[in-house]
Amino acid sequence: MATELLQAIKDSRVALEAQIGGVQTEVLLIRQDLRNTVDIVTETEGRISALEDTIKDLSKNVRQLTAST
Repeated sequence: MATELLQAIKDSRVALEAQIGGVQTEVLLIRQDLRNTVDIVTETEGRISALEDTIKDLSKNVRQLTAST
């Protein structure tokens, strides 16, 4: 009986370790996806900022050109 109980505990441990390993792999994949998303958002923010600056410059140029006519 004790041998069966020990074997059941070992089997449970092996099964749990396998499940934990799967969860760890999923967490690592999610982390990588999150890093990629953060990189994309950061790059997008930089592009938006550059576009905003360009729009300000163009708006200023339009105002100057329309004021001089």
